[in-house]
Amino acid sequence: VRACCEDKMVSAHVNWLHVEAEAMIVKERKRDLALLYTLLRPLPQGLAPLVQKLTNHITQQGLQAIGPMQGENIHMQFVEAILEVYTKYSNLIEEVFKKDQAFTGALDKACAAVVNHRSNTRTPARAPELLAKYCDALLKKSAKGVSEGEIDAKLSRSIIVFKYVDDKDVFQKFYARMLAKRLIHQQSQSMDAEEAMIDRLKQTCGYEFTNKLHRMFTDMSVSMDLNSKFAANLRDSGDENQL
Repeated sequence: VRACCEDKMVSAHVNWLHVEAEAMIVKERKRDLALLYTLLRPLPQGLAPLVQKLTNHITQQGLQAIGPMQGENIHMQFVEAILEVYTKYSNLIEEVFKKDQAFTGALDKACAAVVNHRSNTRTPARAPELLAKYCDALLKKSAKGVSEGEIDAKLSRSIIVFKYVDDKDVFQKFYARMLAKRLIHQQSQSMDAEEAMIDRLKQTCGYEFTNKLHRMFTDMSVSMDLNSKFAANLRDSGDENQL
């Protein structure tokens, strides 16, 4: 009986429902989309057009979000715009589509398209450099008006964007260069924060990816420790000579 009802009431009108889904998604009518999801889910390939339409919509919204960026802090605008889009549609998928894997995949596909977008085929995507600069800005001592807790939270969420970056090796080169400058010029906000960020990258990409970063960090930590001990010895020697 149920199959018969579905065939008569839903299957017979599935094409019309798919057409109507376009407006529902564009206007983000959550209640209507939740009802439509319930109707289409039992049908073979019933959700496929809905998934594709959502992918296209999120991609369009993401590209619009990063389109007007300008000024000196484009790296901050870029990462925060991506995270805002991701959070918005992650919540929508949880609320409307009950975290259905097909729709979660649509979000991933759309975010990857936005993050790796290139204005033309001759220029590389800017995401690797912008994300590295975003991390650099937060890890530097010059990060003003932001608490350690906020910095940690922002760096943790930056991994969401990192996962979508195709050219992770390019990101690693930018990150290593900026890390070296922070360490050499003693510009790091906190060595604990530096180590925590490297660990996050390792959890995402493995030890091989962060091996160079770990070596740089360890070498600088050892060097700073030796310098500190040497300075302490000089002070102690000076005190003893005065005595």
